[in-house]
Amino acid sequence: ESRSKADEFAILRHAHAAGVPVPAPLWLEPTGSVIGRAFLLSEFCAGDADRQALFARPDNDAVLAQLGSALAQTHGAGLPAERVPETPRDRVETLQEWACDLESLPRDIIAGLDWLDAHAPEPVAPTLVHRDFRTGNFLIAGDRLVAVLDWEFAGVGDPHEDIGWFCAACWRGDNLSREAGGLGERSVFLTAYAKAGGQTAEPERVYFWEVFAHIRWALIAMQQARRAEAGEYPVWELEEAGNRVPGLARDIAEMVTGPVLPSP
Repeated sequence: ESRSKADEFAILRHAHAAGVPVPAPLWLEPTGSVIGRAFLLSEFCAGDADRQALFARPDNDAVLAQLGSALAQTHGAGLPAERVPETPRDRVETLQEWACDLESLPRDIIAGLDWLDAHAPEPVAPTLVHRDFRTGNFLIAGDRLVAVLDWEFAGVGDPHEDIGWFCAACWRGDNLSREAGGLGERSVFLTAYAKAGGQTAEPERVYFWEVFAHIRWALIAMQQARRAEAGEYPVWELEEAGNRVPGLARDIAEMVTGPVLPSP
């Protein structure tokens, strides 16, 4: 699902021009002739992306407020040129295509895919979406958000996808009660998001994207496990992702058999 470096660079330039806190993109080398693959360079930003350090902090409200504002800025940045919007149905079909390419898919993940297919909401006005907005993908210095990182999945679609991904339990570490990225209260994040211009989040739509997040991550983890079996580097990291699949499958089963909407 990763974009080409040229696409990522173009989206970064678009986001940066709109005032989204991202490292300023400086140069693109798209040919692969320098180091054997395409690359981009951005400005240096000083900060910490250590998930465990952030999870361990007793109070992240200031950071959460800035993250809510940054996501609202992202969704209000306008549509980058030549990007085709993807509806919730399109996104479900992407996961279905991935699933068809995998062997021995756990039945709980199959049930989750069926649930997504039956519950895909109607499209809303599309926005720029990050698609990997989660703890570990932004730089923090003290209580200040420095930059949002890792834009290689970004595209155009339902802004609720980013909210669901950030709030999904699979990205909270051991802080399951901290519904906003394992950092704090969902209400703190969503209040800041709305105050900065983000639309009011619809709980049922966000829940759909939380289920989607678990299934998407489970399928990616299975893909990474397959890459580990093929000897790709770093093997230990790819294997670690694969080891998460049983737990993700259990979470998916619980979510689709008796879903309880998250607190507003």
